[in-house]
Amino acid sequence: MAIHDLSAFRERRNPLSYPPSGTSTNPAVPQEVSAFEIYAILDTLQQLEETNRDAVLVTAVQSLGSSYRRPGARMLLVRDGRRIGSVVAPHLEADLAKQAWWITESRTPRLQTFGSMVALFERTGTPEFSSMIEFLEKHRKLRKPAVIATVISSGSLSTVKIGDRLLLDESWARCGTLTGSVLEPQVLTHASAALREKKNRLVRLGAADLFVEWVGPPLSVTLLGAGRDTAPLVRFAKLLGWDISTIDCSGGAESVSGLNIGGDSAVLIMTHNYALDAALLRQIMPMKPGYLGLLGPKARAEKLFAEIGISPGPNVHAPVGLDIGGDTPDLVALSVIAEIQARMNHRAGGMLKRRAGAIHGLTLEKGLTGEESSVAATHAR
Repeated sequence: MAIHDLSAFRERRNPLSYPPSGTSTNPAVPQEVSAFEIYAILDTLQQLEETNRDAVLVTAVQSLGSSYRRPGARMLLVRDGRRIGSVVAPHLEADLAKQAWWITESRTPRLQTFGSMVALFERTGTPEFSSMIEFLEKHRKLRKPAVIATVISSGSLSTVKIGDRLLLDESWARCGTLTGSVLEPQVLTHASAALREKKNRLVRLGAADLFVEWVGPPLSVTLLGAGRDTAPLVRFAKLLGWDISTIDCSGGAESVSGLNIGGDSAVLIMTHNYALDAALLRQIMPMKPGYLGLLGPKARAEKLFAEIGISPGPNVHAPVGLDIGGDTPDLVALSVIAEIQARMNHRAGGMLKRRAGAIHGLTLEKGLTGEESSVAATHAR
């Protein structure tokens, strides 16, 4: 059975099983949550009051065509009517929110198709769900990536069920109901590959299908400088849920010593001070950030690198930002944020209408037949 060949659900619409659209059973103003989608869901789960603790988490696990979101997208539905995150197009969201409560009425994880998206529906509070949330919270605090491998179809296997998981991190520590199961060795192979490649994948292991998801921390951005033009950058980065820190560097280049900067980090140098920029480049370049942006004209950057005797690599962007026109702090910030997003996702930052092939990268599908792999690739365009 293909992953998307789902058994039909018997519709049992109970008007008491979900809140009417636009209503709220809890008028209290929700506390602030992260702008990073998965962290926003974790924040909301922590804040739920006892009378409102019941919720449904919807996770996109397969795209069957041109879809609004990609596999791995999530939406948390709370009894008071709140929806955190998104998985389907807006015109389908209200129907999904209504059906989520009766789909999960038995508190057993279930699959359902909405438009071109296949999603996993599960109620909060089950041991499997609680284990996953605890695992994610732990790695959120550590700012470390992890992998969640979830059974989305068990077929004829009686030893596993939909919603069973293997949770794996960089230290090879693992937990979940699939630990010690007959599937564990094969799941580990795909989970470790997802961890290494930082990519999600659909996997078929005999009769069982799994969605293997890489979950990483938000992008870490270090902004060196404290001028008026840094404020819009900080604002835009926070809107995206990025982890941004600002250092004014008034004490000199020594202020950046000890920073945890690497290939998954972005650094922006915006001091407007030529001598300080030269000293900062000497400190930052050996750290090899994934993105290094330098404010100022191209001739200034070339002179700087010539003076310090270091050749800029492909990670260096000087002048910083995409060519979108405009020189106000807000427009400069917009061009810089867009370039960082493109670079850290291995994109050129050009116009989508000139992109050949799919807008989004394909989700890997492992262990499928040739026919099914072909269908998946076609639908992703």
